[in-house]
Amino acid sequence: MALGINITVTRSGDLAMFPRTADRLRKPRKFLAAVGVQLMSSAVRRLPGVLSTSDDAVRTGRLAASLRVNASGGGSANTIFRLTDRSVTVGSNLPYAAQVHYGGTIYPNQADALAIPLVPQLKRQDISPSQHPEKERIFFRRHEGGKPNVFGLLFLAPKSKRGKPRLLYALAYLVQQRARPFLYADDNDKRTIAEEIFPKFLAP
Repeated sequence: MALGINITVTRSGDLAMFPRTADRLRKPRKFLAAVGVQLMSSAVRRLPGVLSTSDDAVRTGRLAASLRVNASGGGSANTIFRLTDRSVTVGSNLPYAAQVHYGGTIYPNQADALAIPLVPQLKRQDISPSQHPEKERIFFRRHEGGKPNVFGLLFLAPKSKRGKPRLLYALAYLVQQRARPFLYADDNDKRTIAEEIFPKFLAP
């Protein structure tokens, strides 16, 4: 699932009295590229406020990287920046980009439940219980109450009798996410486009 925003330039009216302006508007590709970079830069700046919970912190790095572009629109493998003579489409093709932006419900794909990492290292490296290097020591405890849809917890058994189990994962049938929009044109973007980018594009 990809998340993108499309900007299209159309011309109307007779610009014969302004030949230079008319010539520039016939080839708005440079203007569109600058608009795309502006929107992507604003999205990157919004992410720290949008992804403020511990559950989402691990995602911030990849999502932000997919939205960072240079002046010509170049980015990472997950970047959407499609530029034509009349339009620009920007965004991210990361699977969870649209989920974060629009919100929704996450269900297990192949397993019976979602294993939500509760340890920062497991989050950063995206390690599932079956991939854990000490998976033979992981055990299950049923959980009641607390967060909705969480029915169990996975712990790492201690190596000695004096040690304590370490909580690794929460198990849930589904996870509901609220919408956290980050890719859009706000008033500041519109002002920058109208007062800076467009005049610069028309300038000699």
